[in-house]
Amino acid sequence: RGSLMISTYPTPVFIVGSGRSGTTLAASLINRFAPVHIAKETGYISRAIGLLEQIDSASSVEELVILTNAWLKVEGWQNRASAQGFRTFQSQTGLFGAAAFIHYVWQLDSHRAWSALKFIGDNTPGYVWAIPKLESLVENAHYIHMVRDPRDVVASMITMRFGANNALTAALDWQASIGAWMAAELVVPAERRMELRYEDRCRDPHNSLSSVAAFLGQGAEAVDAALSPSAGEDDEFAAVAGKSHHGMLTAKLTSARIGTFRKQLSDRDIQSVESVTQHLMPAYGYESGRWHLSPQMEDRRF
Repeated sequence: RGSLMISTYPTPVFIVGSGRSGTTLAASLINRFAPVHIAKETGYISRAIGLLEQIDSASSVEELVILTNAWLKVEGWQNRASAQGFRTFQSQTGLFGAAAFIHYVWQLDSHRAWSALKFIGDNTPGYVWAIPKLESLVENAHYIHMVRDPRDVVASMITMRFGANNALTAALDWQASIGAWMAAELVVPAERRMELRYEDRCRDPHNSLSSVAAFLGQGAEAVDAALSPSAGEDDEFAAVAGKSHHGMLTAKLTSARIGTFRKQLSDRDIQSVESVTQHLMPAYGYESGRWHLSPQMEDRRF
């Protein structure tokens, strides 16, 4: 863990979940709270656990900077990390080690001063699989888990240029991410985690965002400001909305976003999705069709 020499620093917050569950949409709204900075996706942490754990080595820092910048380029960050910048950040903040590097990267694209923030983090969905390591790398990490109907997740995922390219594989990804979160619930205290359904956010944006605001210690006025028509016009996520896979980022939140899989997936694809997610769907309020034998339960001895 990073060694801390100052009394307070921004609390880390990770927005995680299955891909296409709305993590970026959640981040763009939460980022509008004045004392909060949610960076764009970083992607590097899961791939750099070993380097982060050996960060006292100069060679590890150099490798870490190269790996990190490769991901920042892919994710469209304007600024880049550097070994000298990291050293300067440590000396200015009194935060050291792996936690310092993670904070250093987060603040690169922030238009708010790191010292003025109460929360800082990012919205890389796949970090849901790295929570045990995140717990060992950063102090007091908070987590917001995004959940969406697996059929809508799959319908969105298989149209992307990245990720799973068929319904069954995409459904297995959703299943695995849910399992990772359920395991995390056993090790992360309840006061440091919350869950948010995509559907609730679409049906009632104000109430849904209010629950997040309460989790982050923000009041009703922060929610009203975040949902105002002019909010977010010049923040870090304005550019993200220009990416093809984030085309819905600025669209109005309505129930029309829910259940689009019915028009996008074939009956066969829906059956494939439900066959590997139907045992988890009721826990999140999703109803499946008739029961399907999971391919994971098939026994070809008969």
